[in-house]
Amino acid sequence: MSAAEVALALFTLCNTVRVAAYLPQIVRIGRDASGAAAISYGTWTMFGFSHLSTVYYPLVALGDHVMALVFATNAVSCAAIVALTAWKRRRHPALARTTDERLHRTARGRPPGPHPRLRASPAFPSRPRPRVFHP
Repeated sequence: MSAAEVALALFTLCNTVRVAAYLPQIVRIGRDASGAAAISYGTWTMFGFSHLSTVYYPLVALGDHVMALVFATNAVSCAAIVALTAWKRRRHPALARTTDERLHRTARGRPPGPHPRLRASPAFPSRPRPRVFHP
């Protein structure tokens, strides 16, 4: 077996095992009670498109249908993760807010701007400076 054949065999083996590695992620999303808030649509969509784009190479350049099938399965697994996440988020009441409301909130869930306790009020237009007493 040549070095190129060993590299190809290892590459195919690792990508085949990776298909099984998606299953725990899919199961965890399915069991998640918080609407799968920690899953990134962008990351998993990019992984899926990356795998989908690599389906073409083994078909055209290598004529390897098995490797193409492995990459296609990886792409389908990524799509399943994105779809399951979307389904969980739609069903979760805390994440069912409108997109506009989510865009106008900070990471802590408050509207953008100064902290409510630091906002100026009509009675106190600005915060008083701390008094410094020197002996």
